[in-house]
Formats: sequence, structure tokens, C-alpha cells
Amino acid sequence: MTFFTLALGLDGEPTDTRVTHGPMLGRPAADSMSLWLRTARPGKFVVFYGTDKNDLSKTATLKSTSINRDNTGILTLSGLQPNTHYRIADHQLDGSFRTLPRSADF
Repeated sequence: MTFFTLALGLDGEPTDTRVTHGPMLGRPAADSMSLWLRTARPGKFVVFYGTDKNDLSKTATLKSTSINRDNTGILTLSGLQPNTHYRIADHQLDGSFRTLPRSADF
């Protein structure tokens, strides 16, 4: 008999909560971006991110989506650098985005 636990927070491992819609990106700023997701049932999700798409060593977690909001959640990543790459835990899609330019850079 084999026992296993669904992990949350380990890149490449299965999770308890499946993403059904998204991510959609929005609210860009010079150092932040928000990600919107919908899950199959209420639960938390983890985003792995970083400026090197082969090293997504930073993480952010939304503690739970809510049935009161149709199992959707918004997670804002802050302290970002331009050209950030991301991946949702246990999600087959990844992506990248650019933050808005800083006025001091012009």
C-alpha cells in the first residue's frame, strides 16, 4: 500500500487546490502586479516567481479563495523587478510580465 500527501508550496508537486481559470494579470505598478485566479473549490494557491525563469525561488501564497467570490482570489506580488517570470503551483502554464517603468529611470 502506498501513502502520499498532496503538497502545497513545493514547485513541481501536486496540490490540493486546482486552478480552473487564470491567471489574469492586472493592476501593474513599477514594482508590483496582481494575479487573479479561480479554483475548482475553495483553497489556497502558491505563485513561484523570479527574474530568472529557471530559478523561481520566491513564493507568494493566497491563503484561500472563497465560495462567496465564486472561488476566485487576487494575489498581489510586490517588490518586483522588471521582466519577472512566474508559475502557479501545480499548474501547467507559466508566464512572465513587465512592471511599469519607474519615473526615475527616464
